[in-house]
Amino acid sequence: MTEFVGYGEPYLITARTYHGQSNSALYKRWQQIKRRIFLPSTTQFKDYGGRGIKIDKRWLKYENFLEDMGNPPDNTYQIDRTDNDWHYCKANCKWVTRLENSLNRRAFNKAKLPKGVRKIKSGRYSVRYNEGKVYTHIGTFDTIEEAHERYLQART
Repeated sequence: MTEFVGYGEPYLITARTYHGQSNSALYKRWQQIKRRIFLPSTTQFKDYGGRGIKIDKRWLKYENFLEDMGNPPDNTYQIDRTDNDWHYCKANCKWVTRLENSLNRRAFNKAKLPKGVRKIKSGRYSVRYNEGKVYTHIGTFDTIEEAHERYLQART
């Protein structure tokens, strides 16, 4: 069974080993994964460690990460968690292109939507606008076009 460790949990840092890859792109990606999980001062912490995302304890050692993931096909590939609500581990990670990675985001809304329009769980589109700190719900629509048109009407 895989053991995970995340922000605020004690973990043992293993003795340093010499693998000759500390300047490689892959090693830097591995370090960035750990920063997102363990360092609240990083910009992306709120989306990773701050949400409870953890890392396989084995992956605290670079050699284990490398053994499980291998090298990406080339340096343009990114690591992707198949389930964005689950942890970094061999079973949940794979190498993908930047485009593939951009399609696997947490938000329901994968398409760029017009201002005031958001996609809701039902698959429909909700419209609202705000004046100051007050939000006004306009309605829920079947298409983006309908929703955007109603948003524009409400603003005039």
